[in-house]
Amino acid sequence: MEWLEREVKELPPDPAESPYEGMDPATWAKIRQPEPHSAAFWRVRLSCGHFKGQVTTDVDWRPEDGPKLSTEKRAAEMRRKLEAMWSAEGRAGWPEEGPERDHVQKMLDLRWPRPEPDQDCYACRHAWRITGYQRIGWLTPRLDTKKASDTHADAERRKAEARLAKVEAEARMLRRQLGLPSDDTGGSTKKVHVGFVGPHHLVPNQSKN
Repeated sequence: MEWLEREVKELPPDPAESPYEGMDPATWAKIRQPEPHSAAFWRVRLSCGHFKGQVTTDVDWRPEDGPKLSTEKRAAEMRRKLEAMWSAEGRAGWPEEGPERDHVQKMLDLRWPRPEPDQDCYACRHAWRITGYQRIGWLTPRLDTKKASDTHADAERRKAEARLAKVEAEARMLRRQLGLPSDDTGGSTKKVHVGFVGPHHLVPNQSKN
């Protein structure tokens, strides 16, 4: 953990009742601050590389001082009370059974260091790493490549036919304007001539019979 920035804030007295669900009044009475007090709030860089801005210490504490430890007697007393509370409440008391309670037990083993050397990273908590996968099929129906290719060819053919029809229509219109004989498939040549070459007329082939 890297300690970066420090800000001292003035805090009001703690409430008479514990704000932590499941904490018994006796435990809260020992840690409660009944008078206005000051605390230092640090912004730190965790070992994972993420930042955290709410690590609280006493105002006179410095990183080089290291964590403050409870006496072995006090740590043992805290353990007995917490284990008794967890047992009496069916192990449903504060904190809930799971990672948070495991963390409390670890801190008790270390004699309740303050500030805690282990800080929870909220960014890592919500980050998920893919460790495996299973194919479940296509999210949408897979296109038939051959059918898609045929469809594309058909569309291109229809476009070409439309352009050809337009050119033939323009050619017929120009022939009428110029007084030229019809030379489409309905004419005497029975051939399709798109447009004309040069200024000369297109005439039917002469039969040599």
